[in-house]
Amino acid sequence: MRSLQALRGVDLIVAVTFAAEVGDVTRFESPRRLMGYLGLVPSERSTGASVQRGGT
Repeated sequence: MRSLQALRGVDLIVAVTFAAEVGDVTRFESPRRLMGYLGLVPSERSTGASVQRGGT
């Protein structure tokens, strides 16, 4: 939990929730796979001159 809490914005509740939901992070081949599992993949919606980018 302490290593997760070292990340900015992560307190005890967030660290425990992350660990409970994800479990063993070594089961993911890469950080990109973990991000995909969590739904934190980049996205973009563009129409004409309007560009909206999602989180990375």
